[in-house]
Order: sequence, then structure tokens, then C-alpha cells
Amino acid sequence: MSVGTQETPSKISGKFEELIRPLIAEGEYQATVKKWQILEIMFGQPKLVINCDVFVDDVIYDLAYFCNIKLTPERAIQPPGRRSNLYKLIHKLLSTESTSRDLDDLIGLHCTAVVETSMLDDKKGLKPVSEQYSVIRKLLPDIDAKPDPWDVQ
Repeated sequence: MSVGTQETPSKISGKFEELIRPLIAEGEYQATVKKWQILEIMFGQPKLVINCDVFVDDVIYDLAYFCNIKLTPERAIQPPGRRSNLYKLIHKLLSTESTSRDLDDLIGLHCTAVVETSMLDDKKGLKPVSEQYSVIRKLLPDIDAKPDPWDVQ
């Protein structure tokens, strides 16, 4: 390699597509929980991210719900306090008397997603319209949801 030139590794392409975040009208929509994950560093603390298929007319959008979460030094989920969003979410969506919880029980759950537009950046400044996108602000139980006939019990 000569001085002043830079080579990229042959196995890695420098091409990529930017992530497209959908922007839909604010409102309440039918949704199904697809997956959850924990992002350990996001805005200074860990976040629980719940991805849902949100049904708008004949289109399905992949939108996310974000929730603060606390982890132990062993990277386990700390039991949430009664006033936390995680506690309220779990008790609304998973109606069981057990104190033992598993976020995997959310997967496949039919619910109502309250969708709003994310308009502020990480410094609480207004984003340009071209950078605004839809997020789920609340997940609520869906009392009108009908079971999917293709789900095997």
C-alpha cells in the first residue's frame, strides 16, 4: 500500500441504504407485537424497544415503542417500580396475577397502538419535517381483537 492511498477490505462493501422510518397520521391503530429488544445505550440509559406491525388501511407498518428499563450489573431486568411505564405496560397488556414476568409473552399479542409523530431531536429541538417519523407512544389492550385464524394453539 502506498502512502496517501486507502484501501477498503475486499469483503466489505461501502454501499448502504439509509433507514426509512415511516410517517403516518397520528391516531389509534390495531397492532401486533413482533419482537422486543434492549438497547443498552440510548439517550444515556438502557431502553426497551418493542417492535409492532401496525395496520393502517391495507398497509402494515413496522413501528416501535420505547420504554425506559433498568438492568442489574448482571444484565438482568430490574423489577420496575409501580409508577414506571414498564410496570404499567406489562400490567395492562399481560393480565396475570403472577409476579413472574416474561417479555416473550408479548410476542404475537394483538393490541391497540397509539401512534404519534417524533418531532424532537435528542437535544429537544424541533426536527426538520423530512426527519420526522411515527412512533408508538402507548400500547393498550385490544378488547376487540379477534384471534388470528392461522395461529396454531
